[in-house]
Amino acid sequence: LVRSRGLGDVYKRQATRRDLDHRIVASGRVLAPSRVSVSATTPGLVVAVGAALGQHVNVGDLLVQTDDAEARAALAQSKASVEQANARVAQLRHVGAIVANESLIQAQANVDKAKADFDRANKLVAAGAIPPTELETAHRALDLATAQKNASEAQQVAAAPMGADSRVALGALLQAQAQRTGAEVRLAQSRIVATSAGTVLSRSVEPGDVVQPARTLLTIAVDGDVQLAFNADERNLAAIALGQKAVACLLYTSDAADERSS
Repeated sequence: LVRSRGLGDVYKRQATRRDLDHRIVASGRVLAPSRVSVSATTPGLVVAVGAALGQHVNVGDLLVQTDDAEARAALAQSKASVEQANARVAQLRHVGAIVANESLIQAQANVDKAKADFDRANKLVAAGAIPPTELETAHRALDLATAQKNASEAQQVAAAPMGADSRVALGALLQAQAQRTGAEVRLAQSRIVATSAGTVLSRSVEPGDVVQPARTLLTIAVDGDVQLAFNADERNLAAIALGQKAVACLLYTSDAADERSS
């Protein structure tokens, strides 16, 4: 390339080959790979909001905290019920079996004594030494001792590992454990945390709000490869081809925060 500036001035430049940059100015949107709408699963009073508009959050970060006083009280009560049910099961397995065995031994001894008294009274009545009413009294005592023995045998069977009392106690323990699990779930639901890393696009909750299930509180754009969507002018269509590499320069952003990822 030869350029002349004035008479006698000549400048030489070496020509080189390079790609030409073609610039396209257009309005577009930066689209995230996916968006997550965050909502509460149970109604409650919001006491804290841990994410601001445009803030990046990680998995497990607190987003919204609702009042958990009632849930904590319910959990404490359910834990006490579990401890009580456990104590009842332990009592039946250890103390209950011992008590039932001792009661049966005592009942058997009472039956043996009552039977001996009845046999002796029967002989005395036959000999005319005592009136027949004494025999009737001895017979009633024998019947009572036999009934007590039967009750002791039933108590021993019930206190066995697979007895009725043990099954009832185990059922109460399982019920108490289920209630504790439910209380733990309800307490966990008072803390709404991020399930994926991303950027907060919108926020429609503040401390003091009463939230209801299914109401969208936050919208989060999940981290990942984003897409740029724009409509090019017809005059620039000839310069655009499939697979062509391009560099996007952000000149300004739209006020619609939910349409951009950053």
